[in-house]
Amino acid sequence: MSERADPSRRQAMPAWEVGGRVAIFDLINRYNAEADRGHFAQALELFSDGATFEVGKKVWEGKKSILAMMESTSNRIASNSEIKFYRHVTSTHQIDFASETQASGRCYLHIVTDLGLDHWGRYIDRFANTETGWLFSARRVVIDGWSDPGGRL
Repeated sequence: MSERADPSRRQAMPAWEVGGRVAIFDLINRYNAEADRGHFAQALELFSDGATFEVGKKVWEGKKSILAMMESTSNRIASNSEIKFYRHVTSTHQIDFASETQASGRCYLHIVTDLGLDHWGRYIDRFANTETGWLFSARRVVIDGWSDPGGRL
C-alpha cells in the first residue's frame, strides 16, 4: 500500500488547508445554486477577473465573456419548451493545494432536468485565494455522455 493511501500515515492537515477546502466546497455549491436560479451576476462574482471557462473546444476568457456564455446557454434552455428546470449536481470532489493561494480540483457533474438526467461529465477547476476569498480562476467542463444523443440542453 502506498504511503498516500494509508490513512494511518497521513499527517494532520494545516488549518489553512481545512479552511481552503471548506471555502472551495462552498464556492462550487454556490456556483451550482446561482447558475440553476439564473442569478448570473452572483455566479460571476465567483470567478476571478481573468478567469476562463472551457466547454469542449470553446473557451470564454474574462468575466464579460463568461457572462455572455451563461446568458446564451440560459436563452437556449429557455427556448426548449420541454424543460421546466435544470440542476447542477456535483460529487466526488478532489482538491489539491499547490500553496495557500493556489489549488486545483475535479469533481463529477450531472445535469438533471424535470425530464431526468440530461448529461454528465466532470469539472476540472483551478482556484485562486484572492483578497475576497477563493474564486474560480479556470473551469473546464468535460462531457462524458448524454441521455439523449442529440442533447436537450
